[in-house]
Amino acid sequence: MKKYITLMVLAGLMFFQSANAFAFATLTAPKGGDQVTFDTNVSNVSIYLNGTKIGERRNNSFTVRFKRDGVEKRITFKKEGYQDETIVLKKSMANTFWGNFLVGGVLGSSTDSISTKNYMEYSPDHYFVELSKK
Repeated sequence: MKKYITLMVLAGLMFFQSANAFAFATLTAPKGGDQVTFDTNVSNVSIYLNGTKIGERRNNSFTVRFKRDGVEKRITFKKEGYQDETIVLKKSMANTFWGNFLVGGVLGSSTDSISTKNYMEYSPDHYFVELSKK
């Protein structure tokens, strides 16, 4: 009975390792998340993620990294004297995810889609938002 349990544990570990080894989208995902850049037609704009301020675009572009966590990301741009503008970051299937079907099959693709959420990437990676005066 001990040999049977040991064999099952080893088989489970091998399954887990092979699933991660073929999870191309997870293995090749950028460390810290996808980098997204925001530009606006005016400077000194406050930028909010789902209602929480994450920074301010002064004279240059504002760049931030977003983890691939499967949560919708609503970005709001605010400036005194201007109407607020909100966008929802778009996602697309990561090209590396399709490698899973060729090499890793269900094991790799399920790791990317279910466990790590790395099958989707934030795309496009650059947004231009135009604020209108009130």
